Amino acid sequence: MIIWGSRSRHIPLGQGQFFCPRCQAQREYSHSRVARYFHLYFIPLFEMGNLGEYVACLACGGEFGAEALNQHQPTQGEQLALATRRDLDGGTPLHMVKQKLINGGMQPQMAKQFLALAAESPLGHCPKCNFYYRHTVQVCSGCGGGLRTTKESKGIL
Repeated sequence: MIIWGSRSRHIPLGQGQFFCPRCQAQREYSHSRVARYFHLYFIPLFEMGNLGEYVACLACGGEFGAEALNQHQPTQGEQLALATRRDLDGGTPLHMVKQKLINGGMQPQMAKQFLALAAESPLGHCPKCNFYYRHTVQVCSGCGGGLRTTKESKGIL
C-alpha cells in the first residue's frame, strides 16, 4: 500500500518589527511563505507550488499580507485626522467636533480649517436643531430628524 498526498508547509523568511494594523502599534512579527509539498509516506519530497506569503503579529496573532511590512506608523497629525473623520462619520455634529479639537489644544482658526477639510462639502443640516453634519450622516443626533443638504454652514466652517 502506497501512502501519498500533499500538505502545506510554512517556511520562515524572517522576523523583525513592523507597524501592526490591528494593534495600531510597533510590534514584533514573523514573515513566512506557505508552499504545497508532495508527500510519500508522510515525507515531503518536492514543492508543488507557492501558496503565498504572510506576516504574523506576535502580539495579537493577526495575519496580514506581506504588504503590511511597507506600512508606516501614522503621524500624530494623521491620527488626529482619522479620529476626526471617525467622529464626523459617526454622527457627531460639526460644532461638537470643532470644540473637541479646541479643547485638545488646537487654535480656533486652525480647528475651523481642519474641520473644513475633514467635513467636505456639501454638509447635512438639521433645521430643527440647527446642527451641521458631514454629508455621510443621514439623521440628526439631536432630534432624530432627517437632514437637508446644504453648502453653507453659517459660521461653523
